[in-house]
Amino acid sequence: MPPIIHCERPAGHPHPQAMIDRPPRVFISYAQETEDHSAWVLALANRLRAEGVEAVIDHYVTWLEQGWRPWMSEQIKQADWVLVVCTEDYRKRFDGNAAEESGRGVRWESQYITQALYDDKFSNKRFVPVLPPAGDERFIPLPLKDYCSFSAYSTQSGHRFHGKLDTHST
Repeated sequence: MPPIIHCERPAGHPHPQAMIDRPPRVFISYAQETEDHSAWVLALANRLRAEGVEAVIDHYVTWLEQGWRPWMSEQIKQADWVLVVCTEDYRKRFDGNAAEESGRGVRWESQYITQALYDDKFSNKRFVPVLPPAGDERFIPLPLKDYCSFSAYSTQSGHRFHGKLDTHST
């Protein structure tokens, strides 16, 4: 499981540290591309939860009365951080270059993420590109390339996640 490195939220974050009286909320945006990849994302979410982060992914949802689009939009809106798991498939879907029948969730989330960055004059306060094991920076979507990205890699003790997540409530 990926351990978490603790750090401060950047200045101007929409949910500043001083205002948080609850665990930080993280939404994980990812492409459902293989069982192994989905299992890795689930392990990341479970590890975040074990570290005290309110991690949210679609895997935890059993029923949606209003459908996926409103649910995804609400998760991004409510999140303190949005982890964007950057793979080749994710990048293709984000850019609208995937097969028409695939990637509708990533396409929807990409529109929300890009618009949020545009509205904030591309000052990124909460969208974090994450490279999974064997990931490649080429797969970071263009609107997120200017910002820090974080890698996960395998070690004998499991996975390590290098990133900026505040797992402390104040």
